[in-house]
Amino acid sequence: MPFNYLVPHPAMLPPESIRLFRIDENWIEALLAGARDVGVHTSLDALVDTTLTAAIDSRRTRIRTGETGRAGLLVRSELVEAWPVFDILTSAGGANLAELRRDHLAPDTLLLLLDAMPDEIVIREPGQGIHFGIDSSGAGGEDDSVLNLREHRPGEDLGYPLRRDYPAAGGLLTRHLRLPNGGGAPDVLALRGDRGLVPALAADLDPTLSDLAPGEFALQLVNAPVEQRLTLDSAPDQESAR
Repeated sequence: MPFNYLVPHPAMLPPESIRLFRIDENWIEALLAGARDVGVHTSLDALVDTTLTAAIDSRRTRIRTGETGRAGLLVRSELVEAWPVFDILTSAGGANLAELRRDHLAPDTLLLLLDAMPDEIVIREPGQGIHFGIDSSGAGGEDDSVLNLREHRPGEDLGYPLRRDYPAAGGLLTRHLRLPNGGGAPDVLALRGDRGLVPALAADLDPTLSDLAPGEFALQLVNAPVEQRLTLDSAPDQESAR
């Protein structure tokens, strides 16, 4: 099927965009009927076409979730080109949707076919993107560096985000870079001493702590893959995403 049948005008799928669509089953049936009709010239062709069509229809997968019918989405982004394989999780009413097909229509354009129209889409960085580092609070300013704190105590919640940062107002690098001997700009993270990050981080996690084990400190430096969650708001006559 020509791509311009899906996207008649480039403005309908601009760079860094995602578009959802429903599949018109009647249109698909008409397309298949037209394609089959090209080879029908005799009564024998018509008989073979009828038999093959019945056999194909009996084997065709027609999965449905509720009454919404099949759907899909198009993603045009540098993300697709940078990571050809990444997670897209879709759900409707809290139930995961089946992914029927995934194709790269262009280096930066991805087509995904689903068994129903989703009400939530989660786009997640590849799992191998995990690394260690310092985060940004997003507040701006001269130094908004922080660490997104994680649960350090053994148990089921070990490693889960605590939903708070250290320092709360940012400025981690301002506080904890080691001052070089002989002057110059500080550029090395101080782990111990007067400007030490480890004891300050321990006290912020738990006032009774004065130190962290190497594994506990490494846990706080983990930068897990980022995910973006999109929720579809449905109204009787319109659909929008946020």
